[in-house]
Amino acid sequence: MDPEIKTLLEKNLALSQENNSLLQKMNRRAKWGTATRVVYWVIILGITFGSFYYLQPYINQVISLYSKASSTLNSFSGLGR
Repeated sequence: MDPEIKTLLEKNLALSQENNSLLQKMNRRAKWGTATRVVYWVIILGITFGSFYYLQPYINQVISLYSKASSTLNSFSGLGR
């Protein structure tokens, strides 16, 4: 085999191996990025629903209080007619 072709093939092999290594690193980082994003959104949604579950009795009390106040105001406005 011609020495010039052999050196070109060796350089090509070295570049291919380096390229393969870089592509594997990029693929690994993409997978970790996706996993991190999924964990991030699971935490955000978990905190949201957890806080709603925790605050639900207080929210129901506020709604009940508003309902009572509204009915009381409506009864007072009916007296003036």
